[in-house]
Amino acid sequence: MKEMKSELTKHYGANFVSSLQKANSEQNSKQYRWLEQCYEIVISAKIDNNNNSGDIPVIPIDGGSDAGMFCVVGAQFDPSRIIYHRSTTISNNNDNTNNNNSKSMEPGDIILAVDGYELSGYTKRDAITLCNACLQSHSHVRLHLSPPHALVTSSTMLSSFLAISFAMDSSEYALQEKIRENVYQRVVPCTTRLPRAEEVDGVHYRFMNVPQFLALERSGQLLESGMYKGIILSLFSAVFYSVVF
Repeated sequence: MKEMKSELTKHYGANFVSSLQKANSEQNSKQYRWLEQCYEIVISAKIDNNNNSGDIPVIPIDGGSDAGMFCVVGAQFDPSRIIYHRSTTISNNNDNTNNNNSKSMEPGDIILAVDGYELSGYTKRDAITLCNACLQSHSHVRLHLSPPHALVTSSTMLSSFLAISFAMDSSEYALQEKIRENVYQRVVPCTTRLPRAEEVDGVHYRFMNVPQFLALERSGQLLESGMYKGIILSLFSAVFYSVVF
């Protein structure tokens, strides 16, 4: 598994450039300062003795990598169930996060991090589990969020964000790498190359032929795909982890 992750880092890092990335590199050559529109909040959960909310989490989450999306504040979010607290974070020259304490999170906003855990690439279930654990174990929970329109794609879809070529020293590139890192821990990538002697289908990769791959690509079931040394490599949305060919 370690060898697989090392190979994936090689494939999907600086040496991995998909056709969509090449096509968009010129269009997106200018610097996008999406972090300037991100914001930070500190919250705690109100005690609900009557359990009026049922099974709905304090921070409901929609999307997730199993849906091919960023984790976003869910449509069932009820602001009356949380208390906002003043953030004590002091911004430095390298941190453009907005610490405006009057900012409140809204349904649809992208949840970038919860108490330092970066959620981009998490499945919906994993993200909800983490948020619930933080709210139960900590008196105050710090969240970093972004309006979806702040991203260059103005979209919550992971595939469209991963398809863009950003400068390697940019915050957007760092976010792409974090998405891949989190997704790799939850899915098995697929490839059209032949398996090596030590590789097991469904463990290291899902091996398939080109027609099978193209069918998946046309159906929109891949987060990212491209060529590396003549071999097609791609990454499933997490929901397709159990697909077997």
